[in-house]
Amino acid sequence: MNNIDLQYNNLLALLEKELIQYETIIDLFNLKQQAILSGNIEDLKGIVENIQSNSTSAKNLQEERDILTRLLLGEFNYNGSITMKSLMNVLDPARSSNLEMIYYKLKSAAMRVTELGRENDYLLSASVEHIKNLVSLFIDRKESTSINYNNDGMINESKLEHKVLDIQV
Repeated sequence: MNNIDLQYNNLLALLEKELIQYETIIDLFNLKQQAILSGNIEDLKGIVENIQSNSTSAKNLQEERDILTRLLLGEFNYNGSITMKSLMNVLDPARSSNLEMIYYKLKSAAMRVTELGRENDYLLSASVEHIKNLVSLFIDRKESTSINYNNDGMINESKLEHKVLDIQV
C-alpha cells in the first residue's frame, strides 16, 4: 500500500468519525428541543454539556481532516486551495466518487445541525420572552393607584405592585 492509499484510507476513516460526531450532535439537539419544550432544566443542563463536548470533538476532527486533506493534496503536488472539492478533482474517479458521497453526507449533517441550532435558539428566546411577559403581568413597576404614607405622614415611593391583583380588585 503506497502513501496515497494510506492517507486516503485515513481520511475516509476520519470522515466517518466526523459524520458519526455530527449525527450525535443532531440527536443531542433533538433532545435539547424536547427538554426546552418540557421545561426540564436538569436535562437541559446535561444536554448542553454533552453538546459542548461533542462540538469540541467535531472541531478537532475537522482540524485533522484539514491536515489530512493538505497532506493528500501534497502527494499530487497540488498548489491550489486546500479543500475537499480540490481533493475530489485530483483523485481518480472511484475514490473521488466515494469521497464525494461522504462529503455530501457531512454537508447535509452540518446543515441539519445549523437548522436545529436555530430552532433551539428560537425556542429558548421565545421561552425567556414568555417568562418576562408573565413576570411583567404579575409584578411590575408602575405608577401607584393608591397613595402610601409612612409614619411621618410623608408619601412613599411606589413599590412593586401586583398588577393582576389590581386588575381583579
